[in-house]
Amino acid sequence: MNKRKMPMRRRVTAAAAALGLILSPAGVFAGSYGDTLIDASMPIGEQTVLTQGVYWNASVSDKITENYITYTPGGNVIPVVHYGHDIYGAASLKRAVELAQQDGLRVAAAINGDFFNMSNGVAVGPVIKDGILRTSGSSAYQAIGFRADGSAFIAPMNLGIRADGANLGYGIGSMHLNKMMTKAAGVILYTPDYEATTKSKISTVNVVLDVKEGEPKANGTVSAVVESVGTSSGEASIPAGKMVMAMASDTAYTATLAQLSALRAGDEITLTFSADEIWDDAVMA
Repeated sequence: MNKRKMPMRRRVTAAAAALGLILSPAGVFAGSYGDTLIDASMPIGEQTVLTQGVYWNASVSDKITENYITYTPGGNVIPVVHYGHDIYGAASLKRAVELAQQDGLRVAAAINGDFFNMSNGVAVGPVIKDGILRTSGSSAYQAIGFRADGSAFIAPMNLGIRADGANLGYGIGSMHLNKMMTKAAGVILYTPDYEATTKSKISTVNVVLDVKEGEPKANGTVSAVVESVGTSSGEASIPAGKMVMAMASDTAYTATLAQLSALRAGDEITLTFSADEIWDDAVMA
């Protein structure tokens, strides 16, 4: 796939990691850690401070170390999300930093920002980079979002992805974005952010969509035209500039599978990405 390049910037990134930045309020855990042995801070950027605390915890007869960063939004230090080249496949923290530096960012600090599937590296929660949804997450979980000025919020996204079209009848809802295919997954929408292929290990029905307008954004829409409908015994290609709606051939959702299979080249499809309004301003998550 073609990797999206971020513009060259002289701003410092506060986090370029596998999946983002987590901030801890200053000293929030210090009291429960035990007796303070070391409490030191060091500026690492404009209005940005790295703090380390070392505590003796008598209950475990050992030292506990705390490291956290505090920064003031609106300065030269900004939080970014970097997951490597693709959503599929894990990248080490070191590799994520290297890729961020290749994008012209000077990294001040980095930290893992989400749980992920250990077998394929796909994040459990939603990911937004440069305002674009890269993968979906469960609505039951909250996520941290960052606005363009660096200010942050924590809230559930309640993302809903659906496809509508004249030949889709009542439409297809509850779709996932860039997740690993399973028999129980329902319909998964793939973009080139996932990988060059769907990485599926099972037989699937695949609908290739030629995107005409729009991008997958919170409360955004994408207009597309069906380019082809086919089946695959394993991985299916995700062409650059296209999207793929895929579903396991051996699925319990037989009515939905029939909807996908009935699509034909030239059919017009509208994809809708509904989310809680607070996510309209999120550029990273």
